[in-house]
Amino acid sequence: KSWPSEYCLVGNTHAMQVLGGAGYVQDYPLEQLYRDQRLNMIHEGTAGIHALTLLGRKVQGGRAEVLFRTMRREAELADQQWAAGDGAVLTECASKLREAVDRLEHVTNVLTSGDREQALINAQSYMTLFGHTVISWQWLRLATTAARLLEREASSSGDMGGAFPTSAAAQFCQGEIATCAFFYRHELPKTEAAAALLLSSDETVAQMEPGWF
Repeated sequence: KSWPSEYCLVGNTHAMQVLGGAGYVQDYPLEQLYRDQRLNMIHEGTAGIHALTLLGRKVQGGRAEVLFRTMRREAELADQQWAAGDGAVLTECASKLREAVDRLEHVTNVLTSGDREQALINAQSYMTLFGHTVISWQWLRLATTAARLLEREASSSGDMGGAFPTSAAAQFCQGEIATCAFFYRHELPKTEAAAALLLSSDETVAQMEPGWF
């Protein structure tokens, strides 16, 4: 719940920006939605505490291995189903998911095998790395389901010539696939920087002194 409480707020911010000056006044509900969403990082459990719990307890002792295997299996299924068809976006995302899971697993193993107090310094970055990877897995699941539905609709309508079905449901499915591609190409790459920071054992946060603020 920490990931959506933080990144749904980003969505609210973009929506407010679209409306410009009207976005933060009561003419539209966005200002209310923004305030309500901002509270989620507090009353759903402070995000920093969630990060410490995730890295300090939840993934210790190899407890994340089942999740890693599950995400890799999803990537394999996408490859098997779409490699021979018109599924270039899905196979691209499957490949990137495998890379992301390998990255997350490596970082997890390093951080859980060393000094725990040192590792927890940048627990917030670990939660971002973990959250983006898991959400990318969920987007691949949604996109593969959408692709199957599109294929079924094209088959039932007799249109197998490559044209996109134009029903409302088909348009929605195409949007799911496009959003999946956007997330993999624009958001998932951010995990590379997070992983590099975590592996560097940076202590900038821990070295801050109260008087420096």
